[in-house]
Amino acid sequence: MNYIKQLTAAMVLFTDDDRLNTAHVSLYLALFQLWNINRFRNPISINRTEVMKISKIGSRVTYHKCIKDLDNWSYLKYEPSHNPLKGSRVYMFNFETTPKQAVCQPSEQLSGQVVGPSLNNTNSKKKSKQIKTRGSDQLSTSEGSNEVNNEARTGSSNSRVSKTSFAKPSID
Repeated sequence: MNYIKQLTAAMVLFTDDDRLNTAHVSLYLALFQLWNINRFRNPISINRTEVMKISKIGSRVTYHKCIKDLDNWSYLKYEPSHNPLKGSRVYMFNFETTPKQAVCQPSEQLSGQVVGPSLNNTNSKKKSKQIKTRGSDQLSTSEGSNEVNNEARTGSSNSRVSKTSFAKPSID
């Protein structure tokens, strides 16, 4: 089972089906996640409270309406248990169109490369924020303050963060 192809195929079906609303999609995605955790084996045993929590559906009436709709519209097969000690069973359907893994072969190469390190360095963010919020003579108590003071005075940075340049791909 290809997770991405299955999810993409389901989303294409959802896009074309005007009967569905956000609660239907959210419920299906919650059930899909439980199916994934179950390694795509059918049936999956579900607990209404757990599925409602995952799908962010707050009303039991909405939950039951949506799961019955998904069953009636052939997105899944729902077998309610009517027993609080035994979970209901759901059979998820395979919407993949091909049995093989798709291989992406780009038809044209991009002419540029992203240059520069990741901007997720929290120390660099702290230093940048300190420079903006304080005057250059007041930066003496924070961690790495000498480096920050030098940066603030000279207006230059010796840190690893640099401007990132992006090259647009050429379209011929």
